[in-house]
Amino acid sequence: VERGTAKLALTVRDTGVGTTPAKLALRQRHGVGLRNVERRLACQYGESASLTVDTAPGHGMTITILLPVEFMAREESDRRAV
Repeated sequence: VERGTAKLALTVRDTGVGTTPAKLALRQRHGVGLRNVERRLACQYGESASLTVDTAPGHGMTITILLPVEFMAREESDRRAV
């Protein structure tokens, strides 16, 4: 894996009623939760992280957060653990 290209995907799915894209957009503009998470991701990771929401009426909702992952050499990891 090249440095800076690895991503950790966190996915949460539900089997609820879902929603339409228009209602989701309205909630994202006026709600607090998703907007707060998006702002925190942007502050911490810039464009390296993302939050996506996939939903449709009758099909529930899937939210995925992608975070950048850095790998370090085993020796460096061992030094940090001490």
